[in-house]
Amino acid sequence: MQALDIEATKKSIETLKGILETEFEALKNQEITRFEQLQEPKNSILEKLAKSNIFEDLGLEANQSAGYDSSSKSLDILNSSLKKIGRAHV
Repeated sequence: MQALDIEATKKSIETLKGILETEFEALKNQEITRFEQLQEPKNSILEKLAKSNIFEDLGLEANQSAGYDSSSKSLDILNSSLKKIGRAHV
């Protein structure tokens, strides 16, 4: 995974995190219209992440990494971010 891909993925993950937090608040406050407005951007980011093969790349890089360089650190951060989002919104 290229550095540019990593940065774009980090941004997508942060955006997704914000959308999910807003979505949760909208549901909690029964703001159904606001919740529905968030579905398209959320699904767009999820689709983008799925098409990017980020999950496969993270697993492959982790298995092939002999050292712990800046790319490995970035991949660890992405992986950790994705797991946190998954746990918070299951």
